[in-house]
Amino acid sequence: MRVARIHSKDGGVQTAIIGDPGRIWTPYVMIDFPVRLRKIRNTDTRYVKDMDYPLKKAVRHYLRIGRDKGITNGAKKFLRSALA
Repeated sequence: MRVARIHSKDGGVQTAIIGDPGRIWTPYVMIDFPVRLRKIRNTDTRYVKDMDYPLKKAVRHYLRIGRDKGITNGAKKFLRSALA
């Protein structure tokens, strides 16, 4: 897992936690309302730029935001697996 920037559909850039790539999709969590698990095609990784930011600090931040604004169970499990 890693912290990265993703170009979103509306032209903005957001910080996300990217998981390990699967066969077709790569899961990621972005701060949205609610915080939820999303996926991006492995061929669209040109929209992803890695950041030099500590993973554990980002996970704690995302979980805190999720407690305040809402988080799905899938996103919570994904983020907790990054801490383990």
